[in-house]
Amino acid sequence: MAKNQDVIKLGEKRFLSEAHKRCEKCGNEYEKDKNSSLNEWNNRKFCSPKCFHLSRKGKSAWNIGLTKETDERVKNMSQKLVGHKVSEQSLEKMRISAKKPKRIKSSIKNLPKTKGKTYEEIYGIDKTKRIKEKKSINMSGKNLGKSHSEETKEKIKLKNKGKHFSQKTEFKKGNNSLKFKDFEVEKMINMYVNEGLNVYKIAEIFNYNYNSIYKILKENGIKTNKRNGKLSWNIGLTKETDERVKKGAEKNRGKFVISKFKKGKKHPFFNNWSSLLPYDKNFNIKFKKFIRERDGCCMICNIGFEDLKLLKRRIHIHHINYDKQCSIPQNCISLCNSCHAKTQINREHWTKFFQSLLTEKYDYQYSENNEVIFNLNRKKQENG
Repeated sequence: MAKNQDVIKLGEKRFLSEAHKRCEKCGNEYEKDKNSSLNEWNNRKFCSPKCFHLSRKGKSAWNIGLTKETDERVKNMSQKLVGHKVSEQSLEKMRISAKKPKRIKSSIKNLPKTKGKTYEEIYGIDKTKRIKEKKSINMSGKNLGKSHSEETKEKIKLKNKGKHFSQKTEFKKGNNSLKFKDFEVEKMINMYVNEGLNVYKIAEIFNYNYNSIYKILKENGIKTNKRNGKLSWNIGLTKETDERVKKGAEKNRGKFVISKFKKGKKHPFFNNWSSLLPYDKNFNIKFKKFIRERDGCCMICNIGFEDLKLLKRRIHIHHINYDKQCSIPQNCISLCNSCHAKTQINREHWTKFFQSLLTEKYDYQYSENNEVIFNLNRKKQENG
């Protein structure tokens, strides 16, 4: 019996030694987790990840500088991973670990807002003095009395060669403004006007920024086109002197061109600033949706709404009698933006056209004066 008891005791000790281990870093005992497997438990040497990271501090990974050809372990690992696909569970774990934990997020939210504040407002007068004293002690004596050698100065010159600094940096250096010599300005004007060179080419020749050359040409009364740096071809030309200008004038003859003298009240289609007037309350999202569903397409070009989206056209709701305060189904119609632009001229024609079109489709009634005639019996039948 005694022998059997000793065996039981030995078995208990063995069980305890398997269930408990001692950490190699801190020396504390730790128990086996319920979810951990036997392989994980046998390979485990530390009680927590903190102890593991402390043990690895200052050490490098075992596979640094090793390849398949030099080490067999790396070769075996690479062969195992050939064709291996990461599971969705492991991917989710990686995504969760990549995100910031809640503890860090809460600490970031509770940080004091120091943007736009001085040291005195944040730390107080006493602490700011200490911080400034520490900074002055750390920075003093490092570059005091030192200057660049001739080799470093030449390197800086080569690096900055061809660069164009802003007006602020030039002002700091002592150059209050760019001052070109007279013979340089004459050459630039000659290259631009007579030789027909581009502004960018002139800037490359003189090693200046192209914006400074634009300024020189403007100061001397020369007009420039900033798109390509050349003069426009029709400057100083008329119908009598050039055939191209004559052909362009003949093409544009009869076309309506809005000039400064035909804006506002002087415009031939001026309608007492009707474009600035507000819409009524009925002209809302539900009303627009109802009319789009009713029509299903642009009522002039008969193109569906899906095809209009492919053509990158917008859908507008047009008032037939051009009165924004009369938003009713009998007075509104759906049009695309290109067809809507056509209705701004010959308004009487378009009102008659749209009213005749709606009478054919929806049996709406209109008077001779282009006013809507409400059919009350029809409304009662629809509501009833």
